[in-house]
Amino acid sequence: MKKLILGLLMVTMVGSAFTAIPAAHANASSKLIVASKLSTVSNDINIDSDDELGDFDPNEGSAASNQVTDPSEIEKLEAAHADEIANLRGAATAYIASPSASVSAAAPRLTRTQKIEKVVQSGMRYLGTPYEFGSNRENSKTFDCSDFVRWIYRQATGITMPTDSRKQAAYVKKIGKTTTNWKNLKRGDLMFFMSYKGAKKAGYNKINKQKQRVTHVGVYLGNGKVMHTYSQKSGGVLVQNFVGTHFEYRFIFGGSIL
Repeated sequence: MKKLILGLLMVTMVGSAFTAIPAAHANASSKLIVASKLSTVSNDINIDSDDELGDFDPNEGSAASNQVTDPSEIEKLEAAHADEIANLRGAATAYIASPSASVSAAAPRLTRTQKIEKVVQSGMRYLGTPYEFGSNRENSKTFDCSDFVRWIYRQATGITMPTDSRKQAAYVKKIGKTTTNWKNLKRGDLMFFMSYKGAKKAGYNKINKQKQRVTHVGVYLGNGKVMHTYSQKSGGVLVQNFVGTHFEYRFIFGGSIL
């Protein structure tokens, strides 16, 4: 019964939002409808979780045997249950004013720094995950270098990058600012590398790296450290300092997709 009254009060108060009934007619009808049920209104006027205002039958209780039509009787009933009516009317107004009882508040938009930290945290969860060249892009059981960065960026930000390091490099160049000096990189930037030509710096001195084919990718963490994966022997996903190693010499360029 409480559900019926809630629903009918809502229709009465905001009839124009649901139907084109004139206000005067709506008010007159509401007195009849409310009066027809007030004699059985419960003293419990709290709205329960299952008392959704839209879930009611507008035809319920319209039988003549349950109808009060005498104006004086209607006024008496309204006066006797004034508090209940006011409370129900207030609850209905609050419900109608809200976008939806079932819609939660929009999640706050993350800053770039927050997104990057989510990427890094995601990557850290996979430390030690085995390396596999051509790993399955649909699960995280194993990774190769491009699968790893693609997976953690998609997991943390919802961004889906291309599936191999060369296409990822082209993707970064197309949408973001890049640098050929790793010291200008920011935390979370992607790093792209050429093929291995030896462990010594001299082996790369005469090479125009900007013309080299991209063969490896990792995520820059700051302070000369990279998070990546490149072989089974190295232990899979790991974080390492690349300064003074062949990875520094092989570095082509880096940049952000955020």
